[in-house]
Amino acid sequence: MNYTFTFLHKNLFPCLFGVLFLGLIFSSCDPTKNLGNDSLDKVVVKKDSTKETPPDVVVTPPKVIEPTKIDTVRWCDTLQRDPSTLVIVCFEKIGNGTIKADTVDVIEIYNSSNSTDWSNAFLDSAITKKAAYRVAIIMPFRSKSFSAAPSREIPGHSLKSIEFYEGVQIALDSLKKEGVSLFVDVFDSMGDTTTVRTILQKPELKQADLIIGPISSRTLTMVAEFAKTYQTPLVSPFNPRPDLTTNNPYYIQVNPSFTVYSKTIIENLYQIEQENRYRQLDKKVLLLGENSDSLEIQQLQKNFAIYTNTFDTLLPQYLSSSASVKINYIRPLLDKSKLNIIVIPSSNEEFIYNCLRELQSLVDKIDPNKGYQIVVVGQDRWKYYSRITFEYYESLNLHFPAEFYVNKSISKNINFRNGYKNNYGIAPREFGYIGFDVMLYFGRMLHNYGTNFQMHFWKSPAHLRHTEFRFQPVYENVVPLDSRLVTPRPVIRGFENQYLHFLQFKDYTIQTAK
Repeated sequence: MNYTFTFLHKNLFPCLFGVLFLGLIFSSCDPTKNLGNDSLDKVVVKKDSTKETPPDVVVTPPKVIEPTKIDTVRWCDTLQRDPSTLVIVCFEKIGNGTIKADTVDVIEIYNSSNSTDWSNAFLDSAITKKAAYRVAIIMPFRSKSFSAAPSREIPGHSLKSIEFYEGVQIALDSLKKEGVSLFVDVFDSMGDTTTVRTILQKPELKQADLIIGPISSRTLTMVAEFAKTYQTPLVSPFNPRPDLTTNNPYYIQVNPSFTVYSKTIIENLYQIEQENRYRQLDKKVLLLGENSDSLEIQQLQKNFAIYTNTFDTLLPQYLSSSASVKINYIRPLLDKSKLNIIVIPSSNEEFIYNCLRELQSLVDKIDPNKGYQIVVVGQDRWKYYSRITFEYYESLNLHFPAEFYVNKSISKNINFRNGYKNNYGIAPREFGYIGFDVMLYFGRMLHNYGTNFQMHFWKSPAHLRHTEFRFQPVYENVVPLDSRLVTPRPVIRGFENQYLHFLQFKDYTIQTAK
């Protein structure tokens, strides 16, 4: 196979990128030969404390308090009961009474024991295969940022795209050996909407059977609308936002949204076990954040209600109007006789640092039994923060959900690491693994199920190098304009990966939570 566009880390010296357009044919009998194949030269690049103030928000009361002017409140919601079932639940609250829940409809998403299709799907589940498929990759390589000077390295804002594509190339070699025929076009979005708009006018995009990328929310929204119009599956490999498109069964989100993060946290809260001395302790949970984290707190409360099937009780929570936090306001919400699990869904490094510093003061380093027993549940991005020392993570038993985790002792991961290093001269980082997994999985889905492969996700969950793929439809509630029904009709907003690792920081390393 002849690559017409490669990135190498060997023989390190940078070159100015040309137009990023790749024609890649895997077979001499490839029926797409008549589409043409532009020739490009190979590109070789180098990669070489404050006054105390009273708390702004106190612990949320266990029951929702109605405004006195409202006598009755009713609302409906679509809830995920289990991996194969959605339920439409309508709630009613009269005065200061408890919330009453009534299940009005049950939607079977899929049944793994047979080939039942998703209900209310907009796609034909019939498998129509081609001899070869056309794939478009749109990434912000930012080729105009490169210089031909020998001492110039690849700009940092280009590394994610380049390393992702390096992983894609290795996956393409594997797919070729499996007999998968793909014709691949690669485009540089430059990270701006004007360039993306020009790319979307190219005939190659209208002929594509699959689009991968781009990254930013603005450009991804544009491509998502294009994909919906031309009924082309679009894979978003990095962006976790769930609100970039609506009513779009062609949108596929690899990086889970905070909805999945919060669900993963709630499902693991009461499974957390620390050292043996903690295992007999009851658990006390506190949600801790700033006012700006209120939507994340609400999502955690919602998933807690679904998980426990109790809609009139909330987890205790504490919200602050600033990044300054004092332990005197947090200590009354904890219990020294219990294992205190403190969930902090914030991404504000200053607030997180202040929280961990104050919580640290409750831990007895000499005799842990004399202090508070604490587990902090945070976010994956915290590992990139420079201000917070790992000592806080270790002593406060940090746990967090994560989209990316590689067990380097597994043979298939060792093989990938070695192959990547042979090709590019350095070991793979996060984005190389993701590029490999995304291209390998969706190349196989095209090959096995054709262009409507979304309707067959339930048949093909996969344990890959950096994560597992368990895609499910995500529904949004729509009330038809021509309908007299009060109950909203669920429609597919898109497909989203539902799997996250649950990790812990222990012995100054990141590992799977026990």
